[in-house]
Amino acid sequence: MSDDRGPSKGYDKIAPRPEGIYAITPDGWPLSGLLDCVEAALEAGVKWVQYRDKQRSAEDRFLYGCGLVRLTKFYEGHLIVNDSLLICKELTKAGYAPSGIHLGKEDGDIREARIALGPKGVIGSSCYDDFERAAISIKHGASYVAFGTLFPSITKPKGAKAPLSLITKTVTALRVPIVGIGGIDAVNVIRVAEAGASSAAVITSLFGVYPDPEKTYRSAMQLVENFAHGVRVREETVKA
Repeated sequence: MSDDRGPSKGYDKIAPRPEGIYAITPDGWPLSGLLDCVEAALEAGVKWVQYRDKQRSAEDRFLYGCGLVRLTKFYEGHLIVNDSLLICKELTKAGYAPSGIHLGKEDGDIREARIALGPKGVIGSSCYDDFERAAISIKHGASYVAFGTLFPSITKPKGAKAPLSLITKTVTALRVPIVGIGGIDAVNVIRVAEAGASSAAVITSLFGVYPDPEKTYRSAMQLVENFAHGVRVREETVKA
């Protein structure tokens, strides 16, 4: 993959930086249960939420998006819309502007999204196990890149396998925010932080298989604490 068009404007430094635990919403949940569990995660210290929904209509996703934007902003967090620039635009027009969008390989053009969101909009790019895709994504206007799957994943059992060493390599070479994803739980999240990721994306280990706000709160607390521990270990290692 190669592309010489358009140098990076440093959107990885202009836009807000994903840090800590990055919650990704599960598919198919009723709105009330989803909002209750997202609120529990936010109360436990999660600041980044991605609304991912592969099943519902555009009208329903708009409704869910409105509720999630209001909730995350109340907790001074960030709501990222998965896949759909159209939903992003519609939410913004309605006064419920999300912080940004996350795009996979088939989900649209990063440059188009950058024009639509402006310099402070957050744009994430799924880069799977591909360092060169990460470099080009940043060049085209992404503000962070995501690698995974890092560990065996229930959500994406056939996803590309990305080694933790890819995170370390990319941090060193590109110095951009990196989100690790795929099979992350309260134990291995420490390794993700130690590898250099600024954030760890979680679905099942945070939300479980059905809405349970109390369980989500406990899981979020443990994930937040363990990721922070991994960051401290990494920083101490660098100082040493």
